[in-house]
Amino acid sequence: MPESAIGFFEELLSRLRGRRVSFDEIGAPVLPSTVRLIEGGEKVFSSPYPPESCGALLAQEWHAYPQLVFLYEGVRNYRDHFGLEEFHENCEYFYLHIGATEKEHKVHSLSTAAQMCRTATDLEHLERGFTTYLNLLADNWAEIHAAVQAN
Repeated sequence: MPESAIGFFEELLSRLRGRRVSFDEIGAPVLPSTVRLIEGGEKVFSSPYPPESCGALLAQEWHAYPQLVFLYEGVRNYRDHFGLEEFHENCEYFYLHIGATEKEHKVHSLSTAAQMCRTATDLEHLERGFTTYLNLLADNWAEIHAAVQAN
């Protein structure tokens, strides 16, 4: 997570709890699906078949934009804990990525995938990488949701 986002969430937690809170003290467990996402991501991104890695990149980049949009929408629920300008200064990470960066990444991931797919076999590898990484992401979000609901 970028330093600016960490700072924002530390400040938000501090305001919600009425005392200084450090991200390090939270001690939230690393979920098994997060470990699988990291390990499975390393595996698929290290595939000996470049189209498979490109498929994973395609899934990652097309997931990133809506993920940031939903995270930002959630953050907006806490806007009243900040001054107006202060809130928007803290959200610059979201604005940069929602506004342009992630859109560019989506376009570049498509053009890279298109360059990788020269044969039907290449397309199969691309699809396998895409599906593998997308399933890892989906499993991780499902486990995060279950953990939040349990607390």
